[in-house]
Amino acid sequence: MSDINIKSDLEVDGTITVTGIISGAFYGDGSGLTNVTPVFNNPIYTDTTVVSGASFVTNDYLLSENSDSNIPTQYAVKAYVDFINRSKGYASAGYYTTYSDTIDKFDFSSNTTASDHGNLTRTKSAQNGGISSLTKGFTVGCFRGSWFEDMDSWDFASNTTASNHGDLTGVKNAGAPAQSLVRGYYAGGTDGGNLNTIESFDMTSASNAVDHGDLTSTNSVSVGHSSATDGFSSGGNIMGASTNKYSFASNVTASSHASLTTTSLDSAGCGNENYAFIVGGDRSIDTTIDKYLFSSSATATDHGDLSRSIKRGTGSSSSTQGFVSGGDNLNTIEKFDFASNVTSTGHGGLTLLRRFLSGHQV
Repeated sequence: MSDINIKSDLEVDGTITVTGIISGAFYGDGSGLTNVTPVFNNPIYTDTTVVSGASFVTNDYLLSENSDSNIPTQYAVKAYVDFINRSKGYASAGYYTTYSDTIDKFDFSSNTTASDHGNLTRTKSAQNGGISSLTKGFTVGCFRGSWFEDMDSWDFASNTTASNHGDLTGVKNAGAPAQSLVRGYYAGGTDGGNLNTIESFDMTSASNAVDHGDLTSTNSVSVGHSSATDGFSSGGNIMGASTNKYSFASNVTASSHASLTTTSLDSAGCGNENYAFIVGGDRSIDTTIDKYLFSSSATATDHGDLSRSIKRGTGSSSSTQGFVSGGDNLNTIEKFDFASNVTSTGHGGLTLLRRFLSGHQV
């Protein structure tokens, strides 16, 4: 059977046995879903237990014949990010000669200039403050001459002005973002000094952020990544060549993870389901692309180079490629393959020059 794109909700009653990809939301008690192999190596569960007959949501599960993986009825099963059908990248906020409220949108599949996708609640820089749910982008943190606790949210589906989603626990900018399926995370940052706090917020409804533990040290101008179960903060002006890992499930102090190949700050972050990529930035070789495994604390390895120096840009990720938008005196978009170690190539441009911006994807 060819690939199937189901954009509406699918009521499941019985057994599904297909080869192909179904994307969308499944509602049911899970008892009829068999022959399911998740995109990731292991099933991923939300923190909430549901009873038989209650609803749950899954996204982008690979359904294949002759696989015997079953979705247990007692858990809400999820994929934390839909890597398979990502089609668009976004860039929001930023600064060149003035602060920007612009949200740009571009296709991953074609090399064209980005188009306008609406505006934030106000002009601001929000360095690497991009968080993405399956339906919304979040621009987190704010600097516009001084620091603010902004969390803007806006729909991927329509071109509209963003709304206020709530407040961070304090004024800050330049933290490291991450996301599970339903919660956004923001680690470290600066309010004029470096911070070590990790906070989280509900992406499904407007709400303020709450405390979620601490990094191993204060840090800012780092990049954030997300695995299925953990958030990561990489590099920064204090952590340098170090990375931190913290659990989405519990509020605890982060632990040290992999080391980068060089000290890194003001970089861009990209990732897939297995690897974090740290791209460019203010480092000894500012075209460097590093990568490290989420599952291992082994030292990062080189993954090729950017075609140009990019500092203070931002990252977006499709299922197969990383994209770096903007940067100092730049409106360019660069892309590189996750699968092979090669030099990046151009992929169009943003609608205006910007640095200190936030990247998103859907």
